[in-house]
Amino acid sequence: MKKTVGLFLVFVCVAGGVLGYKRRHQIELWMEVRSAAPAWAQKQIEADLSPFQGGISQEALDETFEKIIGQKIPAYRYRIKEGKVYRKPEKDHFGRAETYDKMLKRILRSVSLPNLDFIVCVMDGVPEVYVPQRFWITERQAPVLCWAKKEDAPNLVLIPDILTTREYSWHLDVATVNQNHRSIPWEKRESKAFWRGTASDKIYTSENFDQKPRYKISMLSKEFPQDVDAGYCKVPEHIAQTLSNLNLILGHSSLADHLHFKYLPVLDGWMCTIPGYQWRLLSGSLTMKQESDEVQYFYSALKPYVHYVPIQHDMSDLLEKIQWARTHDEECRKIGENARAFALANLMPNHVYAYFFHVLNEYASKQTFNDFNLDESWYQR
Repeated sequence: MKKTVGLFLVFVCVAGGVLGYKRRHQIELWMEVRSAAPAWAQKQIEADLSPFQGGISQEALDETFEKIIGQKIPAYRYRIKEGKVYRKPEKDHFGRAETYDKMLKRILRSVSLPNLDFIVCVMDGVPEVYVPQRFWITERQAPVLCWAKKEDAPNLVLIPDILTTREYSWHLDVATVNQNHRSIPWEKRESKAFWRGTASDKIYTSENFDQKPRYKISMLSKEFPQDVDAGYCKVPEHIAQTLSNLNLILGHSSLADHLHFKYLPVLDGWMCTIPGYQWRLLSGSLTMKQESDEVQYFYSALKPYVHYVPIQHDMSDLLEKIQWARTHDEECRKIGENARAFALANLMPNHVYAYFFHVLNEYASKQTFNDFNLDESWYQR
């Protein structure tokens, strides 16, 4: 059996150069979705769907969806019927629904799915700070699929985010990181924390900006430049002059720039950083993960001091963790290797699609209805 699989993999590698980019990845996805989900993924999916052991009814889907869209929350209801994808409403939210349209169609080119009826919320996470905090909660509750959530938010099922599911975006990030990982070994990386990002860690005002973690890490860079290189690349107009006067706006830095440093902090934005956490795990540098109650689907599989080093939400122990890392260089190199191995085994483009397939397959087993009729409100994608 192993010999047969090995020969097939050789065939796939050879065929890849002939069939081209899309065809090669379609074959890889075909292989991936026919494998069992990793144990951590099975556990996460079962936990997310555990509130629905009694089943998912169409009445619950109707009630949940109507409440969500009645509050003008960006969400879509999908039906998969006889291998075709339908959704409502037709109007897209910054192209986010189109990303899931393409993802579903790509999965269906590789494997069949049962008839399905489900809701996807395309906010950065559920709930974000500027919306009603229980906007999806109803008496007859259906699951809501989303790509990030508050850890204690109920009745939500985590799925991969739109950036790691866009056909070229995540592929290009992976290629960039892999290329620079080979050319910049651990011993050539600077023993300093490096961070760039936008002022997106929740709502900034002239009264609260100095309490934001992204502001605090940027100030540490000014005070301790030998330990931290951090600053904003983009900020809202109403706070731009203040942050500019403090010399905290340093401009954009590429993924390749980050890999010149050993320590890469990950800070939440409007919700979880996507795909910033994923490519930092892949980088081979030491990921320093901000403690948070915001999670994505793969977070539960990662262990502190195995795949990352935790840092306090307010950055209060960042300098301490940097000093610890410098005195535990070999241990930190190993943590970086563990994180990269996890990313290569679980977070590559076809793993991402396969995870969504496994969610939908398990979800289908909870449906308690067989009516998938389509009226004029459904648009074929």
